[in-house]
Amino acid sequence: MLAEMLIHGAPTGTDPDDLPLRISAGGEMVAVARSGMGANGGGMVALIEQGEPASGPDLECLRLSVHLLQGLIDANAGTRTLMAGNARMLRDLVDPLLSGEVKALIAAKCMPAASGWHIVVVRMFEIDTQDRSLLNLRLRQFSRRHTALLLVDEEGDEFTLAIPVREDSARAAESALKELQRILEGQAHRAPAFRYGLGTSGPASLLRADRLRHEAKEAMSFGLRLN
Repeated sequence: MLAEMLIHGAPTGTDPDDLPLRISAGGEMVAVARSGMGANGGGMVALIEQGEPASGPDLECLRLSVHLLQGLIDANAGTRTLMAGNARMLRDLVDPLLSGEVKALIAAKCMPAASGWHIVVVRMFEIDTQDRSLLNLRLRQFSRRHTALLLVDEEGDEFTLAIPVREDSARAAESALKELQRILEGQAHRAPAFRYGLGTSGPASLLRADRLRHEAKEAMSFGLRLN
């Protein structure tokens, strides 16, 4: 119900003269302010009234929260644009048909600074749509935290990550690899039918990404990291 309101409704409860919606949900009265859907998406904030109507300060906080949420949504659009550009760059760098000269030009223009890169290939098996979406979100959050490059295949079953190794913190990449393993193990714990393959290679120059990806796939196929 709330999702339908968000998708189909106009903004409401976002201005002082515009009262939030009050609806019944799950036996509780809820005050809802929504941003409406824009090019970057939309959002809503709901306040459970718990037996008495929301006060004036409560409603003001509700309105402010929606404005802050919209700001986060708009900022996230910039992040998505950056991640899409990084995915295109990684797709080019792992393409064995592109020449080294072309890859060097791409890297010089776009590649973040790092002393080397680990390439990680993750292959998912026996995963339903909901768990796939959840894992996709967690891997995208992981890539943002660690300034990693992320490429997803067309079927959405295989992920390629390029994790940077910093000159001033070589252990950070090792820690990131362990965190990635924990993400996958956590997913397997929540969904016992879920299976995954994991292969890693590097660190080395990202200009060798096609070779590194091949090595990571070989490691995965030999079952070195198959749960």
